[in-house]
Amino acid sequence: MNDSYQILGLSPGAPKPAIRKAWRNLAKTTHPDRAGGNAEQFSQIQQAYKTLIEQPEPIDDTPRPRHNREHFLKVLGRKRKPRPKPGKDISTNLEISVADLFKDSNRRITLANGKALEISIPKGHDPAQILRLPNMGKAGINGGAAGDMRVQLQMKPERGMTIKGRDIHTELCLKLTDLRRGGVQRFLAPSGRLEVNIPVLAEPGQVLRLAGKGLPARDGRAAGDLFIRLDVEASSSFTRSVDQFAR
Repeated sequence: MNDSYQILGLSPGAPKPAIRKAWRNLAKTTHPDRAGGNAEQFSQIQQAYKTLIEQPEPIDDTPRPRHNREHFLKVLGRKRKPRPKPGKDISTNLEISVADLFKDSNRRITLANGKALEISIPKGHDPAQILRLPNMGKAGINGGAAGDMRVQLQMKPERGMTIKGRDIHTELCLKLTDLRRGGVQRFLAPSGRLEVNIPVLAEPGQVLRLAGKGLPARDGRAAGDLFIRLDVEASSSFTRSVDQFAR
């Protein structure tokens, strides 16, 4: 074994990276195909390399102390405290009408555990935006904070009315004679009674716009508009027969 180290020009016990490096350098200079090469010496180098590289690495079974958190806590006589975990969020749905968005309103819901909860809906709230109630979800573990409650608003279906962004689209049904005559008409909108000027010879399906009469302004967003589609058919959920409100 020591002869193999001597052939490669190494000290006994040299590590394998040093063995590989010495073998590569000697193999380049003694290879028979190179000028000045020596086949016999090259063969000895190959055999020495094979002998040394195939020997198993020495195993260092010296026990090493474990210096982790558990070890130090044990030495200090303390137990590791369980980590706090936050509680999970819970979700629920709440059905509201468009009129609920024109004022600050409170709605009471009953949770699955029988607990009653009052939810505040701010004026002009975007119905597509989820209301988040902090710390109203499931309790935390090991002192962790409670989760949140997420309330998804669902708009009550109302015939002839839709919400697009902050704009409201509704219908106004008139007698054909009133539609053709034109003039100011009063009608009931989600925000209350409004007036709209019907142009002379208006046609069914014609759409009028009342700026700023959609959802109220909130959080830096301007109020939406109210779009009114004229019709001569049955009244919609937010437009009653004009005969009731005509002057």
